[in-house]
Amino acid sequence: MSTRHVSPHLASQTGKDTASAQGPVWDAIVLGAGASGLFCAMTAALRGRRVLLVDHAPKAGRKLSITGGGKC
Repeated sequence: MSTRHVSPHLASQTGKDTASAQGPVWDAIVLGAGASGLFCAMTAALRGRRVLLVDHAPKAGRKLSITGGGKC
């Protein structure tokens, strides 16, 4: 996986040095950081899973504050 498409704070976690012969680095990969994606990632993390949350927006959950009229 190329780190040029990953936000800087995740780049260190997705480098080749983190991969091991024992298995994958992530237990779950959630695509989309909207309401459902955030809830899914949170639930998996609370259950002890290693989660990678991927979104096209620079800030997760940004659209939620827009659709809620800033009241969320």
